[in-house]
Amino acid sequence: MAGLIDAVKAQEAWYRAQGITDNRFVIAKVIVTDKTTKQQSYAADELYNLHVNPPTPARYAPAKGAAKPDYVAKFRANATTLDRRTICLPKL
Repeated sequence: MAGLIDAVKAQEAWYRAQGITDNRFVIAKVIVTDKTTKQQSYAADELYNLHVNPPTPARYAPAKGAAKPDYVAKFRANATTLDRRTICLPKL
């Protein structure tokens, strides 16, 4: 999991280098419940990566044909994407 955390840190650094400073990244442990005992524990091999306020094409558009950032290779080497979702968080 350390490799995934490094990938997220590299992703954040890349965005900051592009001048994008109003987005955040949150890594959360996944809690699983044993169906028989109902006991909860952290998943040993799963994390949730939340990108809050990601840049949209209206706010940021990379140059056409631009190389993928280095953090993409780190994600590919350290994680498998199980699902991608878009959610709406209430403004608190």
